[in-house]
Amino acid sequence: NENQYLVGDGLGFRLPTLCCGPIGLSTGSGLSPLLSNPAGDSISIDGAIAAGATVAGVDIIGSRTGIYATGPLTSAAGRGLTVQNVSITGNGTTAAQAGVYMENASGKAVFTETAITNMTTAGLTVVGTAAGPLDLDYQGTITSDTALNGGAVSPIVYIADTTGGTINVATGGGAAGATVPNQISDTGGSGI
Repeated sequence: NENQYLVGDGLGFRLPTLCCGPIGLSTGSGLSPLLSNPAGDSISIDGAIAAGATVAGVDIIGSRTGIYATGPLTSAAGRGLTVQNVSITGNGTTAAQAGVYMENASGKAVFTETAITNMTTAGLTVVGTAAGPLDLDYQGTITSDTALNGGAVSPIVYIADTTGGTINVATGGGAAGATVPNQISDTGGSGI
């Protein structure tokens, strides 16, 4: 359904409510849930049924794809895909691992305080815009080092076959109080 939340613990996430303002959802443990799916996607967002989704406070390790998104990502209520305080990390093997893969996605997607590290395929991939233009803002880090990702040489960011929309990756100095800096670093890979 549209406008659903997948929220882990490791942060002070605040859920907006109609009656009571934002309500904090942290137990205070500071630990984020760990997701891993070496054979598939850890998180799959099909905009046709899950537009306006929010993903926050989870760690993803060793998945074929950390977050896969497709279709119209903005809900009828006007909320786009929101991803915050998420860490996606490769496990150092040569298995195919992608951080964020957006295929034929449209609408609005905002990533904040997100870190993608040591993928064997692209850290961030945006391909196709069959459903319309995509406006993507990615604030955080995308780093890769072939000494730590199983020796895979691949692009750190890959964008192809898109029309319209705007794609901003690690632009500016980041939000006030951000704990994840805006940075793209590729050691031994094939760049952007």
